[in-house]
Amino acid sequence: MFENARWRIDADMVAGYLRIYDKRTKKNVKLNGLPGSNKETHFKILKRREM
Repeated sequence: MFENARWRIDADMVAGYLRIYDKRTKKNVKLNGLPGSNKETHFKILKRREM
């Protein structure tokens, strides 16, 4: 997990997803910082062999 004053990055290693949480809006966001749906805000963590 990474955290600063505005953002929190959560990695769910079991499910293999990464999420970016905006503390100001209290929502998960897309890469551009705008809120989005679950599908848009859950980023798949690729294993080395999948790259």
